[in-house]
Amino acid sequence: MKVCHWLVPGGESQRLLEETIDGLAREYGAPSFVPHVTLFAHDGERYDVRKLQAVLRGCGTMTLQPARLAETESFTKCVFVEFEESAGLEELTAAVRLDVESDYNFHAHLSLIYAALDRETRETIARAVPLPPRIVCDEIWTVLTETPIHSRAQVEGWRVIGRERLG
Repeated sequence: MKVCHWLVPGGESQRLLEETIDGLAREYGAPSFVPHVTLFAHDGERYDVRKLQAVLRGCGTMTLQPARLAETESFTKCVFVEFEESAGLEELTAAVRLDVESDYNFHAHLSLIYAALDRETRETIARAVPLPPRIVCDEIWTVLTETPIHSRAQVEGWRVIGRERLG
């Protein structure tokens, strides 16, 4: 199992992304999931909630600037939004690591579909989905996941074990 810390959109950003994710899930028989940016992941099933709350104290909402839609063969990065570099996002990512050892390499992205699709289909989706002008995130979720993730059942088995508001 892995403990993952997600940056989760709120308000209108969340609504629009959920509509996109749910629509693609219906069309391609893929799982639906909460829109999120994985900031950090580490082996285990526990984390120090007090330490996380302490590092998040005073953190405001985070506005992400989408750079482009991209696609890969990876089940969990089939089609995704890639973000512009941001010092604030890098600082938040470093803070939620909580001094825990991990081989996780942060790549600022938000997946829109988890599926094993051929390249032509992935490219078609990436061309068709409108790129949002910005994504406003207002929560950090802590989630337990199996890894590597390669099936709908694993996605549906995610378990939220913590939620912290930003701002």
